[in-house]
Amino acid sequence: IDETEDGRPFIVMEYIEGRSLKALIHDEGALASPRVCAIAKQVAAALEAAHQLGMIHRDIKPENIVLLGEPGREQTKVLDFGIAKIKEARLKETSGMTLTGAGVVVGTPQYMSPEQAMGKRGDELDGRSDLYSLGVVMYQMLSGDLPFKADTTMEMLIAHMQQTPK
Repeated sequence: IDETEDGRPFIVMEYIEGRSLKALIHDEGALASPRVCAIAKQVAAALEAAHQLGMIHRDIKPENIVLLGEPGREQTKVLDFGIAKIKEARLKETSGMTLTGAGVVVGTPQYMSPEQAMGKRGDELDGRSDLYSLGVVMYQMLSGDLPFKADTTMEMLIAHMQQTPK
C-alpha cells in the first residue's frame, strides 16, 4: 500500500492464476478425503497465521480459496482477507448502521458461523468463526453439497444457529 507522487493511493497485490475451490467442487463434485484434508490443512494454516496477528477473515468460502498446481500437490491460497472487516467498519463509520439494526449481514450466509448469524461483529468474534466456516467448506468438499438448505437468507442464518447438518 502506497501513494503515487501526485498523492493517489494504490495497492500492489500478487497476481494469482489458479482455480477456485468453487469451480473445482462444481466441476468434480465430492472430493476424495485425502485431497480435502490437504486443502483444509493449508487453509487452516493460513487462518492460524492470520489469527495470530489478530485478523479474522469472516468470509471463508470456496470462492475465496484458490488452488495452484496439480491435484494432490496443490498449493492453496486464501483470498480476500479483511474484506468483511473493512465493509463492517465502513458501515459503522459512514452510515451509523449496525449489522442487526440495518439488517446487514457481513459474510456469506451459507458459510456463516452461528455467531455471525446472530449479528455479532468486531471484538465479539474470534478465529473460531473462521474455523466454523472452514468446517462448512470441508463438508461441501466431502459431500459436494452444503450442510443446510434454505429458501431465504434468514432461513439460512437460522439453520446455522439451530439445525444439525445431516
